[in-house]
Amino acid sequence: MIASVSELLVTSSVLILALLVLRQLLRGRISRRLQYSLWGLAALRLLLPFSLPAGSSVMNLSSARRVEAVITGQTVRVQAGGIAVPGPAAAGTGAAAASEGVSVLPVLWLAGVLAAAVWFLFVNLRFARQLRAARRPMAADCSLPVYRVSGLSSPCLFGLLRPAVYVPTEVTGDPAMLRHILVHEESHWRQRDHIWALVRAVCLCLYWFDPLVWAAAAASREDCERACDERAVRVLGEPERIAYGHTLVAVVRRMRGPVYPGCTATTMSAGRNSLQRRIALIVSGTRTRIWAAAALAVCAAVLIGCTFTGRKADPQQALDELENSIAFDGTAITFTLPESYTPASDWNILVYGQAAMGTDNMSVHFLEQENADRSWQAGQTYSIALGETTYRSLQMDAYLPGDEDPSLTVDLLAKAGIEPAAALSTYYVTFGSETEDSAFDLRLMLPEGWEVRSRLEEGVYNMPNSPTVSFASLLSPMDIYNGDVLVGILKYGRYTPYTEEPVPPEDEYKTVYTELRLSSVDIWNPYTAVSRYDQGESGIADVIYKDSAYMEAHPEENMASVPELETKGLLCFNRELEVYIALRFEPDQVPDEDTLNLIAGSLQIGPVGTL
Repeated sequence: MIASVSELLVTSSVLILALLVLRQLLRGRISRRLQYSLWGLAALRLLLPFSLPAGSSVMNLSSARRVEAVITGQTVRVQAGGIAVPGPAAAGTGAAAASEGVSVLPVLWLAGVLAAAVWFLFVNLRFARQLRAARRPMAADCSLPVYRVSGLSSPCLFGLLRPAVYVPTEVTGDPAMLRHILVHEESHWRQRDHIWALVRAVCLCLYWFDPLVWAAAAASREDCERACDERAVRVLGEPERIAYGHTLVAVVRRMRGPVYPGCTATTMSAGRNSLQRRIALIVSGTRTRIWAAAALAVCAAVLIGCTFTGRKADPQQALDELENSIAFDGTAITFTLPESYTPASDWNILVYGQAAMGTDNMSVHFLEQENADRSWQAGQTYSIALGETTYRSLQMDAYLPGDEDPSLTVDLLAKAGIEPAAALSTYYVTFGSETEDSAFDLRLMLPEGWEVRSRLEEGVYNMPNSPTVSFASLLSPMDIYNGDVLVGILKYGRYTPYTEEPVPPEDEYKTVYTELRLSSVDIWNPYTAVSRYDQGESGIADVIYKDSAYMEAHPEENMASVPELETKGLLCFNRELEVYIALRFEPDQVPDEDTLNLIAGSLQIGPVGTL
């Protein structure tokens, strides 16, 4: 499984810290070459982008998860249309806010990588140019080409494809010292340290921001020199152990400046600070103790099991991470499949709901192909573009195999903070009795919980749970309630169609009830038609009317001083029956625009029993 950046940082940090501690505890108790080889584990962890889920991983610890949450404190990018786009898992709880554009962190990291790479390249190219300009070949007992260089700070092995040994001209006159130097540098070559120096530089470029990686690089370079000292003394023999130490001291004393930290040359001296310890190790020698080697093997095995592995797949935890990754950016709902769970093909995710299509509903399903093919990808972000569609419901059901069949059900609209479109119920209101020639039916749709009530005391059939509400008289207005709250007043009337000259369809509403629009009490204008049918139409109007409560409280005042209230109203008329209804909402109870349009579009008048 591909490891996330946060997982690499956590596991590599634990490994490096453990190696630094082991380096101190086992110093002088194990071979210096064995100690140096341990840094290969750190390089492998830093460069290997894979890990296997296991219960032994440090990523299963709660502290590691908290560190990972700090590192990955960003969310995913969004792409509309239900297409998956790569992105890190979102952190936090609830519906995370989706990041806009490209995250600054990858750009900053890449800039650092390029800067570090340019710096390493500059340092090594400049050093190579200086060596080529000043080097002179010389005959020597060595497996590699040897050059003397005037002004060279320290003997070194340099070159990736064609490595060669470079020695200061000042030491060529001392055969014993020259022999020690050549044996030391050839030991570097046999350990392939010129290649490991490049690996070290690559790690520093990729992890330029991590101080632990820089500490590991410095420690591994120091251990590299000590391992070469050990190998060189073994080649030279015990009688020359002390003489080799004198050569090392002499080389350090000749240094005229610091060793470039970015240079991949394997210099004989890594600096004056570690000289005393190196001399002590050369003089005393080091033998690997059996108990120390056994302890090291156990520690290495534990470290590999803890740091080369990832978080164990936990179905319930994966479901929780999936829920926490849900985000809404204003146009789309997104979620990210956790990287911690593999295989991703185990996921069974259903995203479905009801879209409002006028007064009807339409079933909708998303990401059906991915679920049918089980082509889900761990770490991928999936997007559900909402567009202009209004949804009555939108739900996600997610399942994973397990002992208890763990599952997750999420109301996506609630998670994203989106109000679902109102669910409407159809009502049939009969104005008058079926024996009256003037009776007619009104069909309308109202949100759940609303009901039509008559103001009459007798002969009223007012059943909130019934789709039909009948009224015994044609003379009384009706009220619409939401529970105990008055939503609006429903009135009706007759009108005489205007027939003197043709009336454009868009102006027909003006002929319906001119008194309603032109009186000083109620003004219904402007008006917008919403639905037209054969016998008439329905629409929405802005309503201005006099405050009746104020008039009742101040009967002595004239109409001009009565305050005016503004609200919305619905109008529906039938030109054949020559009747209309007008629904005026209370100013503080006007429904949202979508619901208002749905109610207006549902209005229709017809003879009793024909709708």
